[in-house]
This record gives sequence, C-alpha cells and structure tokens, in this order.
Amino acid sequence: MFVYARSMDAARLAFAVPDDAAVLDKLRAAVAAQGDPPIAVDRIAAAVLAFECATWDMILRSRVMLAFEDVLGPEWHRLVTPFE
Repeated sequence: MFVYARSMDAARLAFAVPDDAAVLDKLRAAVAAQGDPPIAVDRIAAAVLAFECATWDMILRSRVMLAFEDVLGPEWHRLVTPFE
C-alpha cells in the first residue's frame, strides 16, 4: 500500500498587541507550551506579531486565542487587534 503525504501549507495570522516586552515573552512561552505543531512567532512591525504554523487556519486561530487569554486574561480582545 502506498500513502502519499503532502506537507500542509502554513496558516498565518497577525495581531497588533501591547508593545510590552514582558507580555510578549509570556505570549511566546504560552504558545510554545502548547506543543506540536509548533507556532512560530515573529515581530513584523513595532507592535505587530505574526503567528505561523503548519496547521489549518481555525486551529491556529484557536491556539493563539488560548495563548492571549492565558497571558492577557479574559478581556484580551480589548487589547489585541487583528492585523490584515
């Protein structure tokens, strides 16, 4: 039996987040603690972080939102803005 496996395209999201080094470090740690597949976190502007992962868009969005809630609390959506 032959099984063909194609690598998954990476899902990408970007958010404007508070420009606070401690918050950004905690956010990176929270995302890293979620395990596989790993989520890459890169700064793409002064207060904008991009998240990228080899998974589906909704899975990435869910994992990033869990990290935001873990770091910023239940009102995280008042501090974070999607960046298009």
